Amino acid sequence: MPAPETVQTVLSLAYVGMLVGVAAILTRRAGQHLLCRAQALYFWLVFDALIHVFLEAPFVWLSMDGRTVNTSHGFFASVWQEYSQADTRWGVADAGIVAVELLTAACTGPLAAYTARLVRRKDARYHFWLVLLCTAELYGDYMTFVPEWMSGSKVRGSFH
Repeated sequence: MPAPETVQTVLSLAYVGMLVGVAAILTRRAGQHLLCRAQALYFWLVFDALIHVFLEAPFVWLSMDGRTVNTSHGFFASVWQEYSQADTRWGVADAGIVAVELLTAACTGPLAAYTARLVRRKDARYHFWLVLLCTAELYGDYMTFVPEWMSGSKVRGSFH
């Protein structure tokens, strides 16, 4: 019998793999009339939207109204508990992290889906929205990780 941590890791990876599969299926269905580059972009945008809506939005839900990931139960709680082993801020409803993830789930996910729709329709306006989306992604990453680097915080977990 595998350890519970191993089971959770496998389930978490399987969930993300399922999101990759959904993005691949949607790309195959939509991408028949797109160039290879556009198919790759469409896939990434769909996957990005799915991650923001179906992985990050549950984190926000679990981190509101006095709840925390570490005190919650269920599949998504255990996924984020696994993640919080590498960075404890995700387990305790850190206000900065929750604020960035709320913005990401509510705005960036739908923007990625909208941009994918424009790519699928071969609407050149996707270029503008793609630049905006990429800027939002970079800003979210900056606001998530740079404060920790600047404060000299030591994040739990190790890759060696």
